[in-house]
Amino acid sequence: MSDNQDMKQEKSDENRHSCKLFLYDKCIKFYKMVLC
Repeated sequence: MSDNQDMKQEKSDENRHSCKLFLYDKCIKFYKMVLC
């Protein structure tokens, strides 16, 4: 994993974005289960 150190900084924003999308998707599914 150490050789990916440079890639990590480059992809940090990308990972954060995908994480947000993932959490957002989970929240929507949860709300749908609760409300429906």
